[in-house]
Amino acid sequence: MELLSTLRSSGVEAVMGFGDRSFKAQMRRADASGAQVAVIIGDNEAAAREASVKPLRAERAQTRLALDVLPESLSQLLYSDDA
Repeated sequence: MELLSTLRSSGVEAVMGFGDRSFKAQMRRADASGAQVAVIIGDNEAAAREASVKPLRAERAQTRLALDVLPESLSQLLYSDDA
């Protein structure tokens, strides 16, 4: 929840998918929402203090980013002229 608040404070529109839905169902919902990227924080990512960023609209590779640089990196990715 803290990361979600930080993302929103940095100007990134963000929603959190949680509950008892499968990962596949959550990814389908993210895609259907029109989101540009999905930010995935599973057990492995949480242990490494990282997030996987999966582009949903662009032909880019999925990347892993440290949580402390995630807000700035997402802002650049989503809102730069090159995105």
